[in-house]
Amino acid sequence: MKTKAVPLSPSLPVPGDRLLRRSALAAFRHLRAAGTRAKAVPGLFTLAVQDVRDAWRESARPNV
Repeated sequence: MKTKAVPLSPSLPVPGDRLLRRSALAAFRHLRAAGTRAKAVPGLFTLAVQDVRDAWRESARPNV
């Protein structure tokens, strides 16, 4: 198998120079991170509901 060396043209855009690609990549990373953080929301609601229930029960007790 013979390999042929092909010189790279300096006029081709370097991946870091492509503004649209970088912007899309940043947007997608933020969306994925937001999805990960959103998974914690039901757990937070469950804790909040439990705290409100406990406070309601405690408020029914007489202050001694």
